[in-house]
Amino acid sequence: MNYNKNIFRWLLPVLIVASLQDIGSTKDKSEFSNRYNVFKTFRIKGAGGTDHMELAARYGANTIRTWSVSEDTKTWLEDASRLNQKMILGIWMPHQGTNNSRGVTYEQDYRESRPKILNRLNSTLDQYDDHPSVLMWGLGNEVHLDEHYLKTVNEMAKVIHGRNPNRLTCVVIINAPKSSIDLIQKHAPEVDMIGVNSYGRGAMQNAIKNLEEHWKKPYFFSEYSCTGPWSAAKGVGDLSLETVPTKKVQELRDANGALHLGKNNCGGVVFVWGEHVNGMDTWFSMLLPQAPTQHLRLGETPLVTAMADEMHRAWTGLDVENHAPLISAMTINQSARGATVAPNQNLDVAVDASDDDGEDLTHRYWIFPVDGNKKQSAVTGPIDGDALTTVKAPTEPGNYRLLCQVDDGNGKTAVHHVPVIVEAETVRPNILLIFSDDAGYGDFGFQGSKQFKTPQIDRLASSGVICTNGYVSASVCSPSRAGLLTGRYQQRFGFFMNLPTELAERADDPQGLPVNELTFADALKECGYRTGAIGKWHQGEDARFHPNRRGFDYFYGFLGGHRSYFPIPPDGSQPSQTLMRNQESLPEGNSDSYTTDLFTDDAIRFINLKDASNQPFFLYLSYNAVHGPMDSLDEDRAPYDDLKNEKRRNLGGMTAALDRGVGRILDELDDAKIRDNTLVVFVNDNGGGEYIAANNWPLRGYKGHEWEGGNRVPFVFSWPGHLKAGTSYDQTVISLDLFPTFLSLAGGDAGTLAKPLDGVSLMPFLRGQSDGKPHEALFWQRRNAAVRAGDWKMIHLVTRDGAIELYNLKDDIGEKNNVAAQHPDVVSDLRSMLEEWQSGHSDPMW
Repeated sequence: MNYNKNIFRWLLPVLIVASLQDIGSTKDKSEFSNRYNVFKTFRIKGAGGTDHMELAARYGANTIRTWSVSEDTKTWLEDASRLNQKMILGIWMPHQGTNNSRGVTYEQDYRESRPKILNRLNSTLDQYDDHPSVLMWGLGNEVHLDEHYLKTVNEMAKVIHGRNPNRLTCVVIINAPKSSIDLIQKHAPEVDMIGVNSYGRGAMQNAIKNLEEHWKKPYFFSEYSCTGPWSAAKGVGDLSLETVPTKKVQELRDANGALHLGKNNCGGVVFVWGEHVNGMDTWFSMLLPQAPTQHLRLGETPLVTAMADEMHRAWTGLDVENHAPLISAMTINQSARGATVAPNQNLDVAVDASDDDGEDLTHRYWIFPVDGNKKQSAVTGPIDGDALTTVKAPTEPGNYRLLCQVDDGNGKTAVHHVPVIVEAETVRPNILLIFSDDAGYGDFGFQGSKQFKTPQIDRLASSGVICTNGYVSASVCSPSRAGLLTGRYQQRFGFFMNLPTELAERADDPQGLPVNELTFADALKECGYRTGAIGKWHQGEDARFHPNRRGFDYFYGFLGGHRSYFPIPPDGSQPSQTLMRNQESLPEGNSDSYTTDLFTDDAIRFINLKDASNQPFFLYLSYNAVHGPMDSLDEDRAPYDDLKNEKRRNLGGMTAALDRGVGRILDELDDAKIRDNTLVVFVNDNGGGEYIAANNWPLRGYKGHEWEGGNRVPFVFSWPGHLKAGTSYDQTVISLDLFPTFLSLAGGDAGTLAKPLDGVSLMPFLRGQSDGKPHEALFWQRRNAAVRAGDWKMIHLVTRDGAIELYNLKDDIGEKNNVAAQHPDVVSDLRSMLEEWQSGHSDPMW
């Protein structure tokens, strides 16, 4: 760990204790000089800093390590003598990077500082080296290892040995890589021991292996404990997530086990300093102040944590009489990763704490600002609460940590903190949903296509979050859109199959999205959004199903499921394919217009519409690209003329037009300076169509199938400044989630809707505010049915006499190996889940 030279004037007093016990015959005594004789009967253990040395002794410690000396060193040594303790006294050395601020090299730095270092060393030795409690001198701590520093260290060791031939010296390094060991042996051979700062059993074992192979002298662990914040998982805002106390104790127990490995391993020193990132002294601490608003003060009675209990067990072999409580979990708004909230929003805190002695526990809560390494005053607290408590978020935007302290009333405590980000309330975002049609899973650059170039859609993907397990609710166009629009599995209202075109000729045309089903446009309009639908509708051609009657203020497009990309005859023979603006049919004439470009043009016009109220907009841009027929513009197809497959040539051209349209819209959002306040979502309506030669690699199947190639689709969210660019989200999501996601951003409440949604708002997951799963399972059914739960996916092939297929998608994304026979229990569980879901279906409408 890095310290500055004044650290002990303000740092939480660190207790790193080393006790010495018999190491028996495990060492070859002939390898040791007289300096090592102490290790014939003792072994290093312990804690650090100089406060509460008596308490450290009671917990089994008989040596104290410090990182520097001060005017109090004589008092420390006298206390150590009284308590039968030894001390490892540190000589402070410049740290890596400290010289860079002066613009000098390490060679210059040590050449300039060498006289001061040696003068200070001689003065220090004059004062303290003869004291019987001195065990060894530590020369620096985690400093930059180069020959200039090590030559200075070597000279210091010579000075110490010249005055006292039996005095031990050590140099402290991080994790003991072979390169560091080699440098020390080459440039500082006078040093007696290496002290290793290492955290977690795995790192310690690697260090032991290197030292046993490449260092022939004794060594010890000058700092060790549970794994540190530098390797911790990240919570909201990329803030480190503190390991829960139960896991810390287990990690320390595992680390203690590593101390008994290695022939020349002389033990170790438990590191208990509270890590100061975010100003919290709770990460490694065995001792804490009575309130977390201050550092431990000299003479104050500290609260003892379970980390100290574990040290007591390791050092003495005995259990403590009074056990510290433990916290095994803490969530804010049901997330262990913390929460991003508005000012003054309620934070629902849940803490799972226990005490082996069955003592009543008290819970207190504080909220601290996060400001680098500075200790901050609490902005909230202490708040007396219970295991379930509601705390109000701070008023001011910023990064915070909510800390819970659980006390047993007998001097023992547990603490844990979780990050909280308070964001200033912003204007509700514009929302743009781009829905492509029948595109192949692998036909976009960001999805791995080497054949089709999609730089604009790739640009969109790189600016946001790619959902790698994104699905739609049906493998064909019309039912997929029904689920999308309603946020509900469309089977709940009987919409299993595509609209049958033969019914469109009836005067009472019954086919369409039931009018008693609410759409996301209905809900967003209620929230004050200006709503528009452009492109393909495919939710019914009768007037009652028209977009203008389903929540959309504006519509430009066609009502059917497909049409030519070029103008159609103006004779009224193809009403479902005729372009309309709102409810008026538009003459198409003999122009050379191309629908993909027309829809892009109109989307840009819609985006630019503004009124005095400055309403946010919601635009559902439902391209018919790249659904058949295979119509492409010559200039778009030209780059693909070398492809042998004519359908692939045309598909490449159609994809190029789609990509161009997305790019033009993104440019418009940038030019209008509203990109940062516009959520853009890109999703395909179902799996790529085999009939257009779409590429669904690496998935099996195509549009219309319940294999992954039918329902798994490209799925992208982009919202600069709100969603982290260039990231991916790997849990399963589905198009049903878009309705509640949009509604939550618009300020609506899905809980107030007449019918429950099957989707969930994805914002907490995409923002890293929730580490749970959006869904335990996803379901599909047209004729055949499928269910995915975790990595398992089961398909019930009704069209193949009810055959069952089971795949582990983690290992077999291509669904090549049916393992149903090997996992009957999984099949049984998934079948039960599927049947329960099917029990909520309505009869098919057609």
